[in-house]
Amino acid sequence: MKDCSNNIRTAYINKLNGFLSYNGKNVPVYGNSPFKTPPKYYVIIGDILESAQNTNQSFTSNVDVTIDIYTEQYLTQDNSVADNISNQILTLLIPTTGIADIGDSDFQIFAMQRSSSRYLTNPNGQNFIVRKILIINNLVNQK
Repeated sequence: MKDCSNNIRTAYINKLNGFLSYNGKNVPVYGNSPFKTPPKYYVIIGDILESAQNTNQSFTSNVDVTIDIYTEQYLTQDNSVADNISNQILTLLIPTTGIADIGDSDFQIFAMQRSSSRYLTNPNGQNFIVRKILIINNLVNQK
């Protein structure tokens, strides 16, 4: 059995990075908190929680991936910015009711559903940091 966490993080970054935008500007996707000063809008692929569902014939995992959307806004709190980015993410990961493999040579990765979402808001002087946290449930099969 192989550890699939890094493969999932990499697959998510490859699927999303360069394909998200807001007001005509790219919204970058990071695998960890960015070291340098991030832009006003960005996404972090956060926690990856794996639960083995192995059988005698296969190594299968049920995996929850946390996607953290950050938006910084001056003198306003507008959840629609995070909602817009969230909508793009969901459209890329789960475009139809039929599931697609976004995996690599070691794993089949199927983004099954958004199991939850929530907002976190943090006033910071004259700015508001509005975050939206998505949890995406995945079925992962080792090849």
